[in-house]
Amino acid sequence: MAAAFGGTVVRASEPEVGWHDDVVSTLPDVMAPGPWMQWHYDVLTVPPGAEELAQSPRAPQAFLLGRSFATQFHPEANDSIIARWSSGKGGDELRAQGIDVADLRAETAHNVLTSRPNASRIVDWYVEHVSGS
Repeated sequence: MAAAFGGTVVRASEPEVGWHDDVVSTLPDVMAPGPWMQWHYDVLTVPPGAEELAQSPRAPQAFLLGRSFATQFHPEANDSIIARWSSGKGGDELRAQGIDVADLRAETAHNVLTSRPNASRIVDWYVEHVSGS
């Protein structure tokens, strides 16, 4: 979405993969600091006219432009999603970065206890205050 709206997307010097609690939002009551799943190899710039809503020490993590909302982190991540992502080639990606698949899945089981309610808060905010529904 960043590129589609005039921002940029470039390869990161280091991937951002795993659970992170360093996302800082301008709307902390909507977007908690984490933990949030990160699984990306890119860094974006916020498009012109968009409002940056969250960032990590490495890059922007969320923005809003009109009724379009994007995150670089994965609020949708849950046990079944991470199990799917971390199998096959995804597991190979993790191991290449020194991340143990079983450890990541165990972290996921723990972290979704916090991330799922936090993700629901983001969805509620979007529906109630952004989408115009």
